[in-house]
Amino acid sequence: MRLPSFVVYLICLWAMSVAAAAQDLNLDKLSDCNMLARVQSMLQQSVSVSCRLPSDPLEVRLMSRLRMVPSVNACLLAAPPANRLVGFSCIDSAVQDDREVVCFRTVDDRAIRRYQDNYDADAAYRYKQSAAGCPGTNGDASEAANTLFPQILSSIAKPRFGFAVGLGNARMPSTLAYHGFGSVDPEFGLTGSALEVFDMFHVQANKKGASAIDSFGEWQFEIVDVPTESRRDFIRTFERVYGERVDLRVRMIFITTSHSANTSLRDRKSDLETWQRKIEDDLKGEGLRGLTSKDLAGTPFRNTDELRDAMLKNMAFANRDFLQRTLGPHVLFLVNYDDEDCNKVAEGFVMEPEEGVKNDRGGVGLTAFTIGRCREDGGPGKVLDELIKQETELLEREVRRP
Repeated sequence: MRLPSFVVYLICLWAMSVAAAAQDLNLDKLSDCNMLARVQSMLQQSVSVSCRLPSDPLEVRLMSRLRMVPSVNACLLAAPPANRLVGFSCIDSAVQDDREVVCFRTVDDRAIRRYQDNYDADAAYRYKQSAAGCPGTNGDASEAANTLFPQILSSIAKPRFGFAVGLGNARMPSTLAYHGFGSVDPEFGLTGSALEVFDMFHVQANKKGASAIDSFGEWQFEIVDVPTESRRDFIRTFERVYGERVDLRVRMIFITTSHSANTSLRDRKSDLETWQRKIEDDLKGEGLRGLTSKDLAGTPFRNTDELRDAMLKNMAFANRDFLQRTLGPHVLFLVNYDDEDCNKVAEGFVMEPEEGVKNDRGGVGLTAFTIGRCREDGGPGKVLDELIKQETELLEREVRRP
């Protein structure tokens, strides 16, 4: 196994000319009933084949990130789907059976700031009412949480505010339209620019979630596994580049208490570091070891702390602020490549609790890889499933320890 190449490639995967016009903020996208109907109709069809090449840095960044993910079929539309979106860049995309059309353009940041500084609740209410009155909606329009900002745009912008309306008859709709505004990553040099976004996406209602809740007394553990299709994207890319058989598991475990805790933020962070060390000791007991200077000789990194900083630097712009606040100070990176048929790589990191949220005890991330066929170990799936299960059970025991 070529470990230096693998480390550099892994860090890269941790991360996926435009003129700003001086204009007022127009709240008019969700209230354009014809446009909503037109875009919803697009989502019921295959991804468009009327595509064009990217023509500015924002489009180049987005399309290059999308091309890194084999399961995504994306088309930068040659023409916008509706007249109201003239001047927007629009991407029509599909992942499995999920569909999305997202359009964006730069606008004058002063208009965004004026809106936020002089918020007009009546105007916002009228906009929501107009959107909710469109045929085909579920009659429920609201100001949107920042989590509805399109993930596809996270590499170029982060959210500021927005509005959303559901389509269809369901109270929890599988199709949602979003109109919002965000800040553009300053590395593009678009001083004074913000981003206006229109997005509509449809998620298959019968998709199964990959999360579970374990409760033990006052403790609750939310266990979230990265879906198979997302893991497959990484696996295919790595196998294609390096010609090795790869398998992967990624799990996040979020820890909360059912009652408000008096434990200080400092002590909660200390607990996370203790649990992280316990996981490290257990992984070493399974034959894995930390990276040595020899391992890192062919990489830009001298130690795993520099590796952690590189992860943050390569994160999508929209996620960077949050991770700078919450990603723990150290990352575990352990390897065992003594067996040519089954090289193993394990990562562990902690997400620190948010200050002021008393029941938040933070989270732990576990990532495990096998490279090779692992014949003597029962196959890659058996190796990884047992490893992730073992470390999850260890964490739960340590958290609940008196």
